[in-house]
This record gives sequence, structure tokens and C-alpha cells, in this order.
Amino acid sequence: MPRVKSPEVLVAESGADLEGHGLRRTMGLFQLVCFGVGAIVGTGIFVVLSDTVPKAGLAVVISFALAAVTCVFTAFSFAELGGAIPVSGSSYPYAYATLGELAAFLVGWCLLLEYGVSVSAVAVGWGQYLDELVGGLFGWHLPAALAAAPGSGGVVNVPAVAVIVLAALLLVRGVRESARATAAMR
Repeated sequence: MPRVKSPEVLVAESGADLEGHGLRRTMGLFQLVCFGVGAIVGTGIFVVLSDTVPKAGLAVVISFALAAVTCVFTAFSFAELGGAIPVSGSSYPYAYATLGELAAFLVGWCLLLEYGVSVSAVAVGWGQYLDELVGGLFGWHLPAALAAAPGSGGVVNVPAVAVIVLAALLLVRGVRESARATAAMR
């Protein structure tokens, strides 16, 4: 039988039930919506559309509409689970409470891999935009070995690394500043 934790134990361990001793709320509804839209738009529009629209045409619009419906149902599911187990809000505590420790471990690693792949895809797209911006403003482009991904003939994608470092510095500052930056870019 898998080792599971009850929702009451998860809440007690997080300190969320203690008056004033849990985590402070730093984001409101607007910032959460901006984070969600930023994640979807960041991967979808800035990276995927530049390659797929010329090939797929209207199918891209239909797939984005289906993805939007899926996102709505996913949001409802997470809202329901968040009400049942009010801790960190990730898939990990829900998997731990319902499926056990091993499933939660696998879900946690899948989340890390998902974030790594999505961040790298967005960073490559934004890195290309950064290189084109510098080229347009100053007339200088990085050599292909430093501006392309290793799979595309490059050694290291320096603009993508710069985008990741800038995003990491923003995240180190805190969630509130990250939410403000996302809302400002919206």
C-alpha cells in the first residue's frame, strides 16, 4: 500500500492553519492571471507560432482554442484541489495525498523536466529576438556559434543564456517583483 498523507497532515506541516505563521499572500488575482497568461503566451506565441503558422494555418487557431478550453478545465480542477488541500498549490501535494509518496516523487520530477524544457524553448525564442534587437539597434550580430542552439550548429546560445540569467535574477528578487514584471509586460 502506498504511503500517503491526509490533507489535514499536509496543512498542519505547512503551517497554513496557524494564525500569522503561514506563508504571506504576495499575489492577487490580477497577478495570478498575468502569470498564467504569460506562461501560455510566452511559449505559444513567441516560440511556437513563428514556426507552425506557415505550415499549419487555421489548424493552429483551432488547436489554441482547444488548449484554451483545456486550460479552463485545468484551472477549475486546481481550484477544487486547492480548496481541498490548501497548501503549496502544486500537483506534488495532491499526488502525495491521493496516490502516495512514489507517485508524488515522479510528479515532482516531471514538473522539473516540464519547466526545464519550456524555459529553454522560450529562452531560445527570446534569445533570437534579443539578438535581432541588438542587430537592429547597433548593427551588430553575434556569430552563429554563439547565437544558435547546439542542435542548429551553435556551440552555446548566449542570448538564451542571458535571458535565463535575467529571469533568474528577477525571480531571486521575489514573487511580488516577478508578478509586477509580468503584469507590466502584458
